[in-house]
Amino acid sequence: MIEGQLFLIEKHNLGNMVAWLLEHNQSQAAPYHNFSHCMDVMYLAQHAYCYEQERPYEKAICIAALFHDCNHSMGFYSDDNLNTYNALEALKLARCQLKMNHTDKQEDNMFFVVRRLIENLQWPHEPLEEYSACINGRVCEKQYNIAANCLRDADLFQFCITTINSIVGIKKESFSQMTWDTFLMKHIAFMENIEYHSVWGKTHAHVKRDATVRHLQQLRKLCYLSHENIINSI
Repeated sequence: MIEGQLFLIEKHNLGNMVAWLLEHNQSQAAPYHNFSHCMDVMYLAQHAYCYEQERPYEKAICIAALFHDCNHSMGFYSDDNLNTYNALEALKLARCQLKMNHTDKQEDNMFFVVRRLIENLQWPHEPLEEYSACINGRVCEKQYNIAANCLRDADLFQFCITTINSIVGIKKESFSQMTWDTFLMKHIAFMENIEYHSVWGKTHAHVKRDATVRHLQQLRKLCYLSHENIINSI
């Protein structure tokens, strides 16, 4: 995956933004919502976007993915509004410090899309309405919704990549007071109800989701349901 990530950074000239994030992102050491997660979401979102016939927002998706969890609260606050606010403030600061052109109309419109993409990742997701009109004369709503769905699906898909590190990281950030058995039960229920809305998500991502659900069910059975003594912590 790293080759694809580097390709996107070079293709869209994002090296300066990646360098800024490496220096300033306060959630670099987060167990789950770290910079590695953002890079993975960027790659997956672009992969999902390739299934669409028109792709006017490739660069916007990349930037939104890179910044969407910047300065994440790492579970200290339950309100996702704060995480969205932190990401948008980081984007604004980066754009200012990197002296990106605020007078270029095309670039300004692109960052308008980036901000909306980040806002629409806020959990729980609000439905995206289908319109063909433009937003403030800037963006085709239909094309924007396609891009937003690809980014949302990529972010959710990360929950469906089962590794011990990812499972431990998710629990440590947001469910540290919950027993492992309860966490696995709730995490399984959450993933069973994930719905994908992009072309890629509907045709491919659900297969990985279903496989992950089976793996977690097996893990829970092996660790808890098959034994009389339930281990509540690792």
